[in-house]
Amino acid sequence: KPDLPPGVLYRVKATYGYVKEDVDELSFEIGDTIRVIEYDDPEDQEEGWLMGQKEGTTEKGLFPANFTRPI
Repeated sequence: KPDLPPGVLYRVKATYGYVKEDVDELSFEIGDTIRVIEYDDPEDQEEGWLMGQKEGTTEKGLFPANFTRPI
């Protein structure tokens, strides 16, 4: 298992593309790697959604967990 940067819980690979529907969401394409990070406020957490940062970018936001799989 690769060393993860501080604050990164685990990484996922996008199995589907997702286009954000809100400013706090994250868009990605099939095959993108996303670092799953903790919510700034755990109370914001929604069932089935993760907070992540697209690897190689500074883009971060919410995304549906079922569009990705852990790697």
